[in-house]
Amino acid sequence: MTGRQVADLLKVHPRTVRRWSTDGRLTRIRLGPRSIRYDAAEVQALVEDNSYRLGA
Repeated sequence: MTGRQVADLLKVHPRTVRRWSTDGRLTRIRLGPRSIRYDAAEVQALVEDNSYRLGA
């Protein structure tokens, strides 16, 4: 998933997604110099582990 897709799903700003990856809450996958993706299963686990509440 792209950072924008994760942000839209979790209803947060894309900058928040980048901060979470810097803090270690999400692992980023580099596909190139400007292309970063996030694992959909890891994003879902973030939601299910109550680390994040949708719409909060």
